[in-house]
Amino acid sequence: MAITIRDIEKHYYMIEELKALTESNVTTKALIKGGYLAVDLGKQLDAEKQKRQEAEMALAALEEKVQAFVSTNGHYSKPCQHRQKPQPVIQITNPLL
Repeated sequence: MAITIRDIEKHYYMIEELKALTESNVTTKALIKGGYLAVDLGKQLDAEKQKRQEAEMALAALEEKVQAFVSTNGHYSKPCQHRQKPQPVIQITNPLL
């Protein structure tokens, strides 16, 4: 396969960086490897976009739950009575009495 690159001076630095990135001294090999890298990175980007969208949806659902809790139970700043640690009961008895 032959690849013709016109205005090679215009693309010289990009091709040299691509050769370094793909660890190839041959321009054609570097271009082919670079194409595969681009396809792989595109797939990774799509997967990350999907994960982000799912995380944003989960966050929105949690925000709705918190808002519903706050609106039905008043202010969240007060701790619930049943969640407080019980205070120990200390009885002091005086043997002299």
